[in-house]
This record gives sequence, C-alpha cells and structure tokens, in this order.
Amino acid sequence: MNREALFQRLSPFIERGLIERVPTNWQIFQGSVEMLQYVVIPDMDDGRRYAGAPLGHPVVRTPFLVAYTLGGHFNVGSGLRASERALQKHLLAVHHFGQPVYDLQLAQTHPDGLGRLRRKFEDVRRGATSLHRLERTFVGGIVPSWDAYCEAMLDHIDRAARFDYDAAPAWARKEFWSLSAFMDHCANAYPATVKGERPFKLLRRLFALLTRARPAPPP
Repeated sequence: MNREALFQRLSPFIERGLIERVPTNWQIFQGSVEMLQYVVIPDMDDGRRYAGAPLGHPVVRTPFLVAYTLGGHFNVGSGLRASERALQKHLLAVHHFGQPVYDLQLAQTHPDGLGRLRRKFEDVRRGATSLHRLERTFVGGIVPSWDAYCEAMLDHIDRAARFDYDAAPAWARKEFWSLSAFMDHCANAYPATVKGERPFKLLRRLFALLTRARPAPPP
C-alpha cells in the first residue's frame, strides 16, 4: 500500500490523535510477524466461545470460514489489505467476547464502513434475501446464540462510530488490541527500512519477534 493510500485509510484516527505516527510498510510487516501467533493460535477460551455450536470445533469451522470469506480468513497481516466484505464476514461468523476493537477500527478505515457493517448484520438477522437467510443459517451453526451475539455487535458498532472503545484488558498485549495502537507500536518499535540490515541478523530478529512469549491468559 502506498504512503498516500495508507494515510487516507488511517485518517479517521490520525485526525482524532489516536495515531501519532504512521508506520512504513516495512514496520507494519515486522509488527504483523510479531502479531502472527495472536492471530493464528486459538485463544484459551476457544472451546467456551463455540460450545454447543454444530460447526463450532476449529477443525470443522475453519474450512467453512475459509470458503465463506473467499480465503480472507487466512489474511493474517495487519488486516489493511483484507477486503471489506471479508472483514464483514469475519465479524459475522467468528465469535468475539467483548468489543472487537481492532476489527471495528479496520471497518472504520473504509468510508461508512461501520454503517455498512451494521446494515449487513441487520440484513442477516432478519433474512432480508434468500442469500441472507442462508448466511443466517450458516453463522448460526458456528456462533452459539447468534441473535444475542448480533445484538451485542450492533452495540459495539454504534460505540465504535463514536470512537468509544473498550480498553485492552490487563492480560492482553495492548499493542495488538486496536489498529490505532498497533500502528503507533509499529512506528516506534521497529526499523523504518530494511536498508543496512545484514540478512542473517534480520532473519534472527524476525524469528525472535515471531516466537516472543505471549502474556499469561486470564485465570
């Protein structure tokens, strides 16, 4: 993504002082490497979040999610290159406890992204078309009590539209809790360019980022 496009996408947060420095693409890549295990490895509460759902087991749901999002479920970088449609489907079918701040901020980088996300949830909930009814059946097979989840998500979306976000819990890496925090972290924590880095030293540093220990989960 070129610099101008990145500034444009992040402008809602830059204008409100939520992002102090915009990172380079190389810094975002390094941050994505460090964040990778948080995206790929299932959370400790994974079983509880999907308990009772026919398609809730990760081995079962993952292929369905990959197909549903047209491969977007495997987008494990910063999320800025994911399509808006894939992001909407991710939020529809991946159960989040609490406000999914990072994903909602990603939606905010698209003009009226939160408005379209809200309408998508509402259309699926009421089965506005035959396709929406099919989606409702599908996401209900993955997320238990999907109607209650939908109601909670609509509230989270409305709060995000006011730039009202949940703070990162004590057990979470605050750098990865929100897109705005992640952008500042990338801009301040990593070299801005690969120039001058020796290949072996660079690979060793990237491996250290990839394997950095996660904080202990909540009791």
